Amino acid sequence: IAAGVNSNPHLPDPSFSHLFDRGGFFPRELDGFLVSLVFVMFSFGGIELIGITAGEAENPQRSIPKAVNQVVYRILIFYIGALTIVMAVVPWRQINGKLSPFVQIFDSVGIKAAAHMLNFVVLTAALSVYNSGLYSNGRMLYSLAWQGNAPKAFTKLSHRGIPYVGVLFSSLVTATAVAIVYFLPETAFTIVISTALASGIISWAIILITQRKFRKAIGPQGEAELSFKLPGGKTTNSIVLAALGGLLALMAFSADYRTAAIVLPIWLAILSVAYEVGRRRSGLGGPGRNEGPGGQAPMTPTSRRAQRYEESMNGHSGTSSGKDGRLGRRAAESLGARREDAFDDVVARKDPEGLRKGLTTRHIQMIAFGGAIGTGLFYGSAAGIKLAGPSILLAYALCGAVIFFVVRAMGEMSVHRPSSGSFSRYANDYWSPRAGFVAGWNYWFNYIAVAMAELTVVGQYVQYWFPSVPAWASAAAVLLVITAVNLVGVRAF
Repeated sequence: IAAGVNSNPHLPDPSFSHLFDRGGFFPRELDGFLVSLVFVMFSFGGIELIGITAGEAENPQRSIPKAVNQVVYRILIFYIGALTIVMAVVPWRQINGKLSPFVQIFDSVGIKAAAHMLNFVVLTAALSVYNSGLYSNGRMLYSLAWQGNAPKAFTKLSHRGIPYVGVLFSSLVTATAVAIVYFLPETAFTIVISTALASGIISWAIILITQRKFRKAIGPQGEAELSFKLPGGKTTNSIVLAALGGLLALMAFSADYRTAAIVLPIWLAILSVAYEVGRRRSGLGGPGRNEGPGGQAPMTPTSRRAQRYEESMNGHSGTSSGKDGRLGRRAAESLGARREDAFDDVVARKDPEGLRKGLTTRHIQMIAFGGAIGTGLFYGSAAGIKLAGPSILLAYALCGAVIFFVVRAMGEMSVHRPSSGSFSRYANDYWSPRAGFVAGWNYWFNYIAVAMAELTVVGQYVQYWFPSVPAWASAAAVLLVITAVNLVGVRAF
């Protein structure tokens, strides 16, 4: 921009004035800006991976707060700064969406070498997001299996401490993206990105609701002792929940995302029914063929701890009430202590081998960067620019604020009680087993969709160099390579 490099006679010289001189900052007015919010939010999916890494962090009390506070603002600077440069080099109305905008700016001004370099960068970004997604999915299935919400086979670890069964199963499901690219090459990206966004919003909402339950479980004294808190507490929590609800409403009114918004309640209903079926089959739903003596369902160690926790939370009113039915101060304090002890018993599950704890702050930050900075920015931002023009920069700022508070809520729980697969474990322990089941499987499904989105665009990046290579073939090759990396070890990132 400073040098005014431009060998394209059909393109105006680079200038920051392009942000305002082609219809103003809001050329598509409010409608275009609001619709862009839905798309922009997808670009932030993956930052919550910080919470997933807590169970493998060397020092989560130090590394998690540092990662949370630094990752979001660094990503915001990158997102907003990068798109400002893009629209200063190529006026927003001339961004065609056929290439990544980051590749198009150099291709348009005639710097072909830089265009090739940027295409390599966006390709590696897509691989990085897929890499982070596969990491997350393997750990989520591992956590679900330990809760009894997934087959026990997912608890198996390799000699390197890798939940390899979960990694392989997730890769197998993600392979359907190769088929989608093969049969629906024109609409594949829209299908998977809308699905990923809808399930992502549900995951973020579950984090916020679970954080409210967490505060209630630990009580005022525990809340006062928290070393890392969500700023604004319940007020911030409520505002962010309302914002996520607004995004779902916007999806319902957008033709490209309406199908995902409609299917989402059906998906949640399916998960709820699946949980109920599993509960009944395990003998926890009443009389049946798994009955123990006297018609009682057999109790597993986990279900016994859960039962004691529920009894401590709900069943002590008779012993702690006075004659007038009101709790005295001393009785209330005693009840709070019993609740905390029972809760500790619930969450102190013992993994026989345990995930390897070797992640530093730098590793956690890079996994979060890898989960967020990918196709949503490098490829899909072209669609967002078409919708909102330069005002997409404001959309990124607002969505960044929303996701910052979501990650702070996640970080608050992760620092207090580090746990791998924390989305489902915290929902299970602080909310209900049903919530844990839904949270875990929904997040797993969310990252399956994200991984599929990355695979759908890998072929287009490769075709920039090798137009004759089918997109599905590139996607299949990447699937095999990333799966192998995840089986080697977590530090291979």
